[in-house]
Amino acid sequence: MKINGLVFLSITLFLFTNCKYEKEEVVAPLTSVSFNSTVAPLLNTSCSAIGCHSAGGQTPDLTTANSYTSLVDGGYVDTVTIENSGIYLRMIDKQKPMPPNGVLSQSQINIIYSWIKEGAPNN
Repeated sequence: MKINGLVFLSITLFLFTNCKYEKEEVVAPLTSVSFNSTVAPLLNTSCSAIGCHSAGGQTPDLTTANSYTSLVDGGYVDTVTIENSGIYLRMIDKQKPMPPNGVLSQSQINIIYSWIKEGAPNN
């Protein structure tokens, strides 16, 4: 049985234009920044271990034992307007960045920014 070329083309076009293909969206799993295992050690190494923000030193006290309370209760974290967070502003300040020796990379700054954006959980 021969099918006319025009009929075949019409059937083919009908099938392809009426087929609905819904692409399945792949969503990467969300990971949150852990204060205790990521942020606190970073602050301890870069800010308190060098003697600046240690116990009895400049505020806030960024030692592992006190950093969360010092930052959150001390008003250095603004979870509503992250860009207004004192800790973030000091890290990105071009004239007086913290730490003064500039040891924080953009990646480390992004980690702290993400933690604040997540609501600054004590996790």
